[in-house]
Amino acid sequence: MIGLKLMIACSMLFWFKRAFYQFPHKINHAIFQDVTTLIDYEMTQADFVKHSKLQPKPFAYFYLMGLLFLLFSLFSSYSIFILLIIFILIYLSFIDIYYYLTDIHYIAIILLLTITELLFNQSYFLYERIFTLFIAILFFNLLALLIKYILKKEALGSGDIILLIVLSPLFSLEQFCWLLFIASVAGIGYSLIFYLATKKQLTKLPFIPFISFSVMILG
Repeated sequence: MIGLKLMIACSMLFWFKRAFYQFPHKINHAIFQDVTTLIDYEMTQADFVKHSKLQPKPFAYFYLMGLLFLLFSLFSSYSIFILLIIFILIYLSFIDIYYYLTDIHYIAIILLLTITELLFNQSYFLYERIFTLFIAILFFNLLALLIKYILKKEALGSGDIILLIVLSPLFSLEQFCWLLFIASVAGIGYSLIFYLATKKQLTKLPFIPFISFSVMILG
């Protein structure tokens, strides 16, 4: 089992490097295709990408990522499916930190891994976890309506909400409440430390890293 986990960790590490580099290119291509279907746009895709503010950024933590992946593989008791979910969460966290965006395709993969984990390794909690999923969907829909029509602003991005809903079947309702609490406290704590260190307020807070941190604590 350890050998399999190490092989998965090495494969995910090289996937991470490739996916992280390709992410801005993929987003620029998708935006360009959408723009050209809506309006007459004479600029070529190469020119569009050249003028786009979304450009590839150097990733200085590749070897740190390798160490993290190997440590998770060697010393964690996570199942293969949970391990893959955590690796993808780490990737999404850095995407959120670098670009303030997320990749819905990998959130869909997390959903498939969550369902697989639930059916194969946690089937005895099936009804309990379906209940957590139902409460999560209900809660975030009510929260979105409250924020939109009463507070007139956006507190969480849609990507954060979708990710939380997708992850919810991995936890009991009590655990999921703890997940939200830990992620929120960690985010607030980071914002406070940032303000004390720089005397500036964060205009945007990447929340997926704190969701990922909370998942790893409760996993």
